[in-house]
Amino acid sequence: MGKLKPSILTGLFSHLSMNKKKEKSEYEDLRQISPKSKVAQKRKSKKSAISTLSSKLSIKALKDKNEILLTPSTSNTPAKTKVKKKSTLKLGVKQILDNTKNMMTSTNKYSEIAESPVQLSGPSGKREKYKNSKASSLRERMMKRLKAAKFRYMNEQLYVMESKGAEQMFSEDPKAFETYHDGFRQQLAQWPVNPLDIVIKSLKKRAKSGNLVVADFGCGEAQLAQQLPCTVHSLDLVALNQRVTVCDMAHTPLADSSVDVVVFCLSLMGTNILDYIREANRVLKENGVMKIAEIESRFEDLNHFVRGVERMGFEATSQDLSHNLFYFLDFKKKSNVSKKKKRMIPELSLKPCLYKKR
Repeated sequence: MGKLKPSILTGLFSHLSMNKKKEKSEYEDLRQISPKSKVAQKRKSKKSAISTLSSKLSIKALKDKNEILLTPSTSNTPAKTKVKKKSTLKLGVKQILDNTKNMMTSTNKYSEIAESPVQLSGPSGKREKYKNSKASSLRERMMKRLKAAKFRYMNEQLYVMESKGAEQMFSEDPKAFETYHDGFRQQLAQWPVNPLDIVIKSLKKRAKSGNLVVADFGCGEAQLAQQLPCTVHSLDLVALNQRVTVCDMAHTPLADSSVDVVVFCLSLMGTNILDYIREANRVLKENGVMKIAEIESRFEDLNHFVRGVERMGFEATSQDLSHNLFYFLDFKKKSNVSKKKKRMIPELSLKPCLYKKR
């Protein structure tokens, strides 16, 4: 085979290179026309637009911030003002009642919203039970918190007012008493022991004879009367059932020296505890027993409290301090409190239960 001339070879190579360039340009044109490339271009343009917009906004925010920092305050009031907190103990009975009423009305609105059932309709249009839905669990949690908040607030108010004020508060709003006991039941479920169960256990042996007469001061739902097989006078500010006699614990309708046992189970509330103890002394028979079950944190000085009760015509017979959270005290009536002796008796008090602000 003969050799090709150089001029023919150069022409052949140039022809091949031109074909390659043409194929490459056609391929690039096809890439630009393809849908993937179009999407990529759109994303790229969108990102650039967002970045420019965010940079503009950040610059504007920085300018506004600088203007606020540099602009002097035109108000004459100082930046920080100290607000004096009023002590709850110094509030009058009328102010406490007004605060409690306002709190109850505002929280009742939330409870009405929370208690109303939500109708959840699926594709088939049938009503689903909200108990199994996320909305129901949220509603239940909200209701528990509302009840706990109401109980804590009302409990604090009852500790810092006399029994007359509490009687007036519940007479104006009877539903408030039910709300209070709903919260109490919720609180009771969290305690390690129910103090009323301890009191019932201590009285069951004596109650079997049937001759025992018990007065339950601040009975609530009258659980003591349901558990003991004897005569039980259930006394409270509001009657939650037919067993309860409505009265102020400082002035009960019971006759003098007519009761064998008086029970105060978490009911020594208010600022006139001395009146309750005096009333217990009046209705108890000689050598009658007064049983007190209270939260241990309320006793600032237990011995001082016991001595104060003994000056009311009682004798301390037993103290059970073994239970977590509660103290159980027993007293025996030794003498009647005369009118002359009332003036010589000092004030008898327990610390109120105050809750942490949440």
